[in-house]
Amino acid sequence: SLESLWDAAPFRPAAAPQRREWNAQFVEGNVMVESFARVLDRVTRRASRSADIFRRFVDLGAGRGHAVLAAHLLFPFRQCTGIELLP
Repeated sequence: SLESLWDAAPFRPAAAPQRREWNAQFVEGNVMVESFARVLDRVTRRASRSADIFRRFVDLGAGRGHAVLAAHLLFPFRQCTGIELLP
């Protein structure tokens, strides 16, 4: 499962921030890997592995990084970056 891959990763994410009242635009949640993979597949389906679309995957508001991890494991992105935005 994605959780077991995350737990086995050789790095640890920064500690989660203390819970505060969140503005509605800052909603915490996880991606559903299967539907996320379908969207990425549809976007990248016709591209060759050397295409520019696979140069970099960036997730702004990455949270726990599930989308970044899924993009890295399931697609040939040359670089995957997750950036967590805090209010």
